[in-house]
Amino acid sequence: MKKVLLATVAALIVGLPVAGQSTEMSSSTPEFDALLTRIMNDHNLPGAGAAIVTRSGVVWARGFGFESIEKGRAANLGSIFDLMSVSKVFTAAALFTLIEDGKIAIDDAINPHLPFPVVNPRHPDTTITFRMLLNHTSSIADDYQTIGALYGSGDPVMSLEAFLRDYLTPAGTLFKGSNFLPTAPGEAYSYGNVAFALIGFLVERISEQPFPDYSETRLLEPLGMTGAGWFLSDIDREHLAVRYRTDSEHPGDLVAGTPSSWPGYPDGQLRATLLEVGAFIRMILSDGVLDGRRVLKPETVELMFAPQGLDNVQINARTLLPKHDLALPWQLVDLGGRNIALHTGRGVGMASCVLIDLEAGFGAILWISGSLESRDDFVALLRCLHHKGTQIAG
Repeated sequence: MKKVLLATVAALIVGLPVAGQSTEMSSSTPEFDALLTRIMNDHNLPGAGAAIVTRSGVVWARGFGFESIEKGRAANLGSIFDLMSVSKVFTAAALFTLIEDGKIAIDDAINPHLPFPVVNPRHPDTTITFRMLLNHTSSIADDYQTIGALYGSGDPVMSLEAFLRDYLTPAGTLFKGSNFLPTAPGEAYSYGNVAFALIGFLVERISEQPFPDYSETRLLEPLGMTGAGWFLSDIDREHLAVRYRTDSEHPGDLVAGTPSSWPGYPDGQLRATLLEVGAFIRMILSDGVLDGRRVLKPETVELMFAPQGLDNVQINARTLLPKHDLALPWQLVDLGGRNIALHTGRGVGMASCVLIDLEAGFGAILWISGSLESRDDFVALLRCLHHKGTQIAG
């Protein structure tokens, strides 16, 4: 597939309604539009979507380029995108509802709730807690070779429990000593995907419901996220934004990816639209209430964003923006001289981000398809989007 002339295409299509969904709502954002269009053209990025949200609702949202080049469908407000690791804030929120119900406490040990023990073999007497899973200090390590080999097209075949048992217990076929860090639980920060898969499984065990069912009933449905889903079978795949990568043999050409997943899906497999993620942000900005309905308690929202006092050097070893600290599981960063809560997701053919400025009372969402390797350009987009949000929230 040849390179798309995105600067021209974006200008032509963003104002057109597609499949019953407008591509744009509310105010103009010329600086952001120009920056994103330039970056899309520079990096051959096929599609994108962005939104700004206040307590009153989604005040601006827009699609850029294509949801699907093959189908000639423009990116729009109904485009479903892969949140990737932004999914972790939803997985965490599902766990927080169990804390609200008094079924667990954040500093409880996890093993009493599991059918198999999860123990760092180098530190068998040190307990792993729910907080450690949420703030990435559990000492569970990601083996990316193992994780990568488990990805496949369609929804996962292997169950969440089977994967975790195989990966985390010495008798498991996927177990290695390196699946745990040398440091003891609670001692060191190390960003973890398997740890969040384990959170999803703990939600299953404690709620006595499959994780997707529980999160849908307790979180997604109350937020009106009726089109969102953890599995491809739960969403309208006709409107799933295609993830494109650059053809390694023909630079400049794009290759459409096949939707895929892995058994540890609670770490990053939620798919939703801009407006649906916007509802989650509105709820957070309103101390847990959305349209008069309480979804989370105010103290839960406060706990979500509580700084964890983690080692500054460790949390900034690999980072998009310098972090002050980590929350649960939000990153606390400086953006435009303000303290911002941020979570990003990056994978083959897609990048996403959600940021929340609690003090100014707004949030923003961004997704981009294609291969954006430039950290500087991604950060520039976040800065520009935040600046526009500051102006709108005023």
